[in-house]
Amino acid sequence: MKIKKQLKKEEIKRKRAVAVSAAIAVLMPYMVYVLSSEGIFIGWEIYFAYFYAAFVDFLVLINIFRTLSDGKFSYSIYNQKIRIKDSIFSSPVSINLNKIVYVDVSERPQKDFEVLLIMDKGKRSRGFFEFDSSFVKMKSAYKDTYNYLHEKYSGRKFFCYAVKKGESRKYHMLYILYKNCYEAQFSQRAIEYIKTFIEEYNLS
Repeated sequence: MKIKKQLKKEEIKRKRAVAVSAAIAVLMPYMVYVLSSEGIFIGWEIYFAYFYAAFVDFLVLINIFRTLSDGKFSYSIYNQKIRIKDSIFSSPVSINLNKIVYVDVSERPQKDFEVLLIMDKGKRSRGFFEFDSSFVKMKSAYKDTYNYLHEKYSGRKFFCYAVKKGESRKYHMLYILYKNCYEAQFSQRAIEYIKTFIEEYNLS
């Protein structure tokens, strides 16, 4: 897969989704108004039609906000911390790079993937979970990683944070983590994604 081509496709898809949603939001009440003016609706039907149009517009606006929010995925590294913001409305997540012990990847539908950051210390914050057997039961793709870490570091607790949003922009994030997380191990799956990024962008 060509990352640059995929990034362009994802951007076009987001813009198209917003444009189509906005068009629906404008057309729905307009069509109801036109039909009402033509006398198509009788009595209470007109109230139902406007209520339905308002409800559809509400759902459309939610979809627009969700699309715009997903498009605001960003990350940066400063003072040995990675700062990840995956929504317009949520606060950014900050993780010490020296706390990350392992980085893994699992595939998601539509050529997407999830990046899992595993740490030896956790915190009570949005999106952080204990990396234990219960977590692995929900996400079996990380079973081998769980077994490996608990064999190598017997008795130690681990915590994790899953980066789901960002689509193909996560390739660069993986590369940045690889260049800055000096103590962390990367799974073979993560290495393959990093290799793909390096090869396409002619990096070393």
